[in-house]
Amino acid sequence: MVDVGKFVDTIYTQRLRTEVDRSMLVERYEEYFGSSHCIRTNSTFRITDAHVEIGGAILVRDLKNICSFENSVKNLGSSFVFRSLYRPTEAVAYCVKMNWPCLLVGHASSGKTTLLKVLSESCNMHLEEVVLTTSSDVNELIGGFEQVDTAEIEATFLNSLEHIYDHAFRTLIMNKSQVEILEEISKLHWNLSKSVAVYRGRQELVLSNDNILFQADVLLQKIEKASSLCFNFRQSCFFCFKINVNDVSDIS
Repeated sequence: MVDVGKFVDTIYTQRLRTEVDRSMLVERYEEYFGSSHCIRTNSTFRITDAHVEIGGAILVRDLKNICSFENSVKNLGSSFVFRSLYRPTEAVAYCVKMNWPCLLVGHASSGKTTLLKVLSESCNMHLEEVVLTTSSDVNELIGGFEQVDTAEIEATFLNSLEHIYDHAFRTLIMNKSQVEILEEISKLHWNLSKSVAVYRGRQELVLSNDNILFQADVLLQKIEKASSLCFNFRQSCFFCFKINVNDVSDIS
């Protein structure tokens, strides 16, 4: 049989902000259920290799993401967290596990930030912090839409490729390795140019074609390899190529 009392503190009691309201709720629970054990005072904080246990809440640790603070947290164990924060930490852990929104309320230096940081570091999870003020709006949280001229992005991208191709013929001529990779770049550029010419006849965005994007990506990989062989060519790429294929891959 499930002891419903262990969920009262997380779901109901800690939602109330005054001790008077909390005491009244405990009294009502005791009146109807005949027990006052809904408030636990003996919660524990334990970290194992695979889990973080806070009272009855158990969270899985991310073993792939090695947090720089992991060793100190694990070595300190429960002594790292003030015992006064055990109950709210357990409640937050339950919210995380159940994917529930959680609102922490308290005066300055009451442990709200510490609670979240210790919990995230214990689980080896990245904690994203966003500073909000009275002038902040919803766009700072969920972002917004910005109108983009995809045709202009496409033209900039293709023009940058042409400039780099011209620079390749001026700089990749110093040794056999450079000449060989120049030949490969030339073939890839020729195939890409033919594909672009054919697709432009349909009066559609060229970079909305997956095949052309793939050809451009292969060409960029070869250009990147060539830049490691010639300093002058690498400098040319840096100054004239401002965007890459990933910036235009979502054009449709």
